[in-house]
Amino acid sequence: MKKILMLVLIAATALVVAACSNKPILKLYLPNDYLNRDVIRAFEKEYNVRVRIINFDSNEVALTQIKANRYDVVVPSDYAIEELVANDLLEDISVSVWQDLDVTLTEELQDLIDYLKEDGFDFLKYAAPYFWGTVGVLYRHGVSGLAERVQAEGFGVISDQSLETIIYDSSRDAFMAALLVQDVLLSEATQAEIDIAKEWLINAKGPKTSIKSDEILTEMLRGTRYDAVIAYSGDAAYIMSENENYSYFIPEKSNLWVDGFAVPKNAESKELAYDFIKYMMSYEAALGSTEEIGYTSPRQDVFDLMIGAGGDYHDPRLSLAYRSDVINFQAFRYMPALKSMIDDAWRVVIAT
Repeated sequence: MKKILMLVLIAATALVVAACSNKPILKLYLPNDYLNRDVIRAFEKEYNVRVRIINFDSNEVALTQIKANRYDVVVPSDYAIEELVANDLLEDISVSVWQDLDVTLTEELQDLIDYLKEDGFDFLKYAAPYFWGTVGVLYRHGVSGLAERVQAEGFGVISDQSLETIIYDSSRDAFMAALLVQDVLLSEATQAEIDIAKEWLINAKGPKTSIKSDEILTEMLRGTRYDAVIAYSGDAAYIMSENENYSYFIPEKSNLWVDGFAVPKNAESKELAYDFIKYMMSYEAALGSTEEIGYTSPRQDVFDLMIGAGGDYHDPRLSLAYRSDVINFQAFRYMPALKSMIDDAWRVVIAT
């Protein structure tokens, strides 16, 4: 009898596995720790599909992999999306996605998208925004005069050898910060100015300076080891929500960025990909995503809820990061010659 029951259980399990394997599969390629699994499970249940999640840890890695492999939906940053478009690798989603969406984007994000379009890159033609934000300085309370210095010097405080600091492990973000110390915008930098920024970064490296990326999310949730850190606004908002010892400051000139959902031309499940993007842009999914991850939602209604009375980021210390206000923003663009100069200089910084 036991053998019969075991055979029945094995057969039933096989049927369940077979049923699952027959479901359509969506291959989703996005940064590490960048989604709410409950939102994904809800999509899988509603559409009777499976989402296969593949992660990357930098846009540069993503660009290489997207060119070499097949994914249904990818989530790179603005300049990486522009590079993929330049290489004719992304679908135009104007009709397949946007004609079915009725979404009001946040004012600051719309400003960025308008700026890009006026400058020759129509972001919304190829992508739907997922999260957006700024790059700023996350600094520790209790260090005498540090708050005042951060507001006066911006990214410049990172080079102070008396402080425990972090330079973000990204060639673009690191050089954006180092160039702004010279009051030079990244998109306008000459080789000579990049060389000066390179020396600044090399001199900023010291026994109390680390070069890190995603590790700050785990290392700064508790305690006060670091005094000043170059950080993305969403990471800063999340850290501050868990650790009351830090505040965030956006220098007057900083980078405004947006990450977006895009569909490669070689995607195997394009219709499912379009459905997924529309689902992720819905109010419920956008709210669930921003509540879990902490980055700023592209939807104005979700944005208003999050910073409104009773919202997760209503507190002024947190709302500064979530609102991502920047007086004179710049945006990273796909500029191959500049990218080559910065990447070469960054390799020297890392090796020195």
